[in-house]
Amino acid sequence: MSQGKKQLLEGASELFSKGKKTKDKEEGQAKEAELFQQIGRLQMELEWLKKSLSCSDARELCKLADHDHPELSVSRQCALLGLPRSTLYYQPTPIRESTLRIMARIDAHYLEDPCSGSRWMVGYLARDGIPISRDHVRNLMQRKGIRANHLSAFPAWLMSEPSQLQIWSGQPPSPPFRS
Repeated sequence: MSQGKKQLLEGASELFSKGKKTKDKEEGQAKEAELFQQIGRLQMELEWLKKSLSCSDARELCKLADHDHPELSVSRQCALLGLPRSTLYYQPTPIRESTLRIMARIDAHYLEDPCSGSRWMVGYLARDGIPISRDHVRNLMQRKGIRANHLSAFPAWLMSEPSQLQIWSGQPPSPPFRS
C-alpha cells in the first residue's frame, strides 16, 4: 500500500501537468511553424534582393555597404550584395603625369596624321625622345578611344581623281598601278 501511495504521489504531478504539456507543445509547434514561415519569406526576399542588385554597377553596390553596422559584418554584407570584398576596398590609382604627357603627344600626332596606328605612333614618339613600346602605345590609344583611319583598306582606284576613273563597261575597272 505504501508503494502504491508513493507511486500515486509521484504520478499525480504528471497527471495534472499532462494538460499543460500538450498545451505547451501546441504553442511550441505554432511558434515553430511561424518561424519557418518567416524564414521562407526572408529567403525569398534575399533571392529577390540578389537578383535585383546583380545588374547594378559595382560603385553603387559599394555605397550600400555599411562598415559600422553593429550586427552584419562587411564580408556578410558583400555576400548579400553579390560583391567581391576586394572590389569594396579597391582604390583606383591615379594616372601618372608622364603617362598624361605621352597621351597628349599621341593626341597631337593623331591630329596631324589620323591614319597612323600604334606602330607609326611609336616612331613619332621616338623622334620626340619618348622611348615607348608598341603595346604601351596601343593600350594608351585604346584608353583614349583613338583608332587609326586606315585609308589603305580602300581600293586605290576609289582614291584616284574622278577624271581618271573608267566608266563601267561590264568589267570592273583595273586599279592604277603605282611604281
